[in-house]
Amino acid sequence: MESFKESIEAFDKSLEIDPQDSCAWCYSGSVLNNTGNLIEALKSFEKAIQIGIKEECNLVYRNTARVLLNLERYQEAFDILDQMKSMKLKDEEEDAITLRAGALYGLGKEKEAFDIIESAICGLKNSKLLNRYAWLLYETGKYDEGTRIARRAINLEPNNPYYLDTLACNLQGIGKDQEAIEVFEKAISLAKTNIIAITWDVLAELYKRNGLHEKAESAFQKQKEPEATREGPRERNRLHVHYHH
Repeated sequence: MESFKESIEAFDKSLEIDPQDSCAWCYSGSVLNNTGNLIEALKSFEKAIQIGIKEECNLVYRNTARVLLNLERYQEAFDILDQMKSMKLKDEEEDAITLRAGALYGLGKEKEAFDIIESAICGLKNSKLLNRYAWLLYETGKYDEGTRIARRAINLEPNNPYYLDTLACNLQGIGKDQEAIEVFEKAISLAKTNIIAITWDVLAELYKRNGLHEKAESAFQKQKEPEATREGPRERNRLHVHYHH
């Protein structure tokens, strides 16, 4: 958190020198977003857009949309994505797809959101997008399909703990508890100290219903740790939220 504070102060100084530096506004917004200060982050991104972005800072549109989605301002997010599309700005394909799908999902247009992703992943070897889709299927109770899509992601990146966590959550949803536990434990061994890779509350309930009470209590305690609650897999895996790999 101290490094974030120092970064914000550095950008503030830069903007005192040149308040028309759109990239400084953009990067300042990114830091504010990482600290959870969404309103101030949005102000910075909007300022960058108002000034006029430079080519290297075109991610400001994507970041603005992401903040708006996190604020549940779905129509505004969709509009900013349309603006980005009309300007033909280059962007990461999976982010452009998932942000748009996230906006539609938030607007209650679930079928359109699924259609966008299903069209994108048809024959696609994009593990990140496949994992995000598998997580959305999990969140909407479509565990069989979620398991199938999660396995596709893992075929591409077999040792990614985030993807294994997504698979395990879907597996327990279809009652394959033993396989789910094995996949969760593999994810834990690969994640090592990176506790945000695991959906601890789901694992805890899984242990509990299988009579593994000591392991269940340990998983519940992990879920309570500050790092896990700051950015857990549910937030990380939502269509419109950035997550680390």
